[in-house]
Amino acid sequence: MPIALLPQFLSIKWKLLLGVVSILTLVGGLMAGFAYYQLLGQQKVLLESQRDQLALGLSSSINTAIEHSFQAAMQLAFVANHNNAQGAEAYRNMLQQDWLDIQLYWGLRSFSLYSLDGIELAHAGQPLTENDLAWILSSEASYESTSRVICVESCVIQMLIPTLVNSKPHLFLFESTLSEVLRHFPIDSNIELAVLGKRVQPESQEQFWQRNLYSISNHPSNYSVLRYMADHYDWPQVISADTIFEFNELRWAVWAFPLDKADNSPEMVVLVGLEQWQLMLEAFQQGMLGTLLLGLLLASGFILLMVWRPVRRLAKHANLLPLLAEHDFDAVRADTPQTKGFIPDEIDLIHQATHKLALKMEGLENDADQFTQELQRQAMLDPLTGLPNKSMLVSEVQKAIACIGVTKEKLVLLFLNLDEFKRINDTLGHIQGDELLKIISARLNNSVREVDTVFRQGGDEFLILLRQVQEEHEVRTLIHRIFASLQYPVVLGSHKLIVTTSIGVAYCDEPTLAAETLIQYAGLAMYQAKRAGRSNFRVFDHEIGVAKLGS
Repeated sequence: MPIALLPQFLSIKWKLLLGVVSILTLVGGLMAGFAYYQLLGQQKVLLESQRDQLALGLSSSINTAIEHSFQAAMQLAFVANHNNAQGAEAYRNMLQQDWLDIQLYWGLRSFSLYSLDGIELAHAGQPLTENDLAWILSSEASYESTSRVICVESCVIQMLIPTLVNSKPHLFLFESTLSEVLRHFPIDSNIELAVLGKRVQPESQEQFWQRNLYSISNHPSNYSVLRYMADHYDWPQVISADTIFEFNELRWAVWAFPLDKADNSPEMVVLVGLEQWQLMLEAFQQGMLGTLLLGLLLASGFILLMVWRPVRRLAKHANLLPLLAEHDFDAVRADTPQTKGFIPDEIDLIHQATHKLALKMEGLENDADQFTQELQRQAMLDPLTGLPNKSMLVSEVQKAIACIGVTKEKLVLLFLNLDEFKRINDTLGHIQGDELLKIISARLNNSVREVDTVFRQGGDEFLILLRQVQEEHEVRTLIHRIFASLQYPVVLGSHKLIVTTSIGVAYCDEPTLAAETLIQYAGLAMYQAKRAGRSNFRVFDHEIGVAKLGS
């Protein structure tokens, strides 16, 4: 048990450790913070670069769509001129016959041929509105191509391409869905797109920054993100491209790109998930924390190496002293070093003295235990013959009875009483009588098997516990061996005696039988043998024996 420490006790090693850890933590925290902000700056640079690439990609996609329209204009003019009709009629015939193929091949929503004064000469597909006509009349497409994005029920891109019909300038109007253009827009898996219309007066709460939503990728998850951004951040924050937004513990970069050159044009909103950056920052933080902890451990271990071990040894020795009082010598030996340190000091001397004291005290305690065990052993043995006495007889018989039923082997108890021993004892004296009992005890021990046990109950009464008996003839064989061993004369001084015995035999096959009862059964059988004559044995009859006990 550890010794009780003083109130407010703090070991020297812990004081030094706390000081070192505090200094290293401060320095490591400053370095980690500096590196973390450097990484955030790198993130900002990379996001700006990604935004520029997306803006360039959007412009490139629109230019690709215009180039695509130029190619379509040339091919449609070539197809129309090969018809029998001329001028606008050739285009009307072509659209009437081949519009479905043209629409499918070029991905068009509608196609129109206009004169420069806004007169529609040929048309196929979705009908145009007055707004479309006004845009055509106000444009300068007779000199160069132009385009615009307009959102009504959905967002489309309209492209005006100048062309010649019968050597006169005309205008082709190509209209495609915005998705047809944006499919050429290069995006990563962590980028989501949303298309908002022009800014209008608030009409419903479903608007985003006073703009209607026309399309959004991955609608189930990204709609809530866009809704949160519109409710919590102003449009200037979005178009500034400097703000990192947070939603559901995830960070997002939100950018807006105008889809044409008009002041109030539809906008493409790009949602860039920064989950990878966030994971990288968390990994960096964890790595820095792990590095800091490792540095703290290494530095603390190095600095405290010379102090920790001596202080720890002293504390360990202080905890060993109560173990001596508790006689826990194994723990004392296990915790006491047997070898000196590299450079021995006073602590080594204390450990050696403690170890010697533990050995001495353990030796004294072992001697006391051996003496106690010897007393206990003598209490269980007959002092004259050295055989187990009556106390041990009851215990061993009871344990043997408890094992009945485990195997098919039988348990037998023999009760022996020497014939005419009282006359021999009275005639020759108690000293000679005791010597006779010793000789008889030795002969009985030599007559039984190793698994059997001979007991002296007192006086001239002996009991033999036979274990592992398989057949009854084994018992008879052992009894005759006992009779034979006693036939040899016993020489006591000038007297030569032949001693006989009467034996009672009791079998036991009930595991619930008490040891005292089995001894009584064997005793009754012995008395029956005595009545039958010297050097005789009788087996206890259970029915008759119980009747006699009950009388």
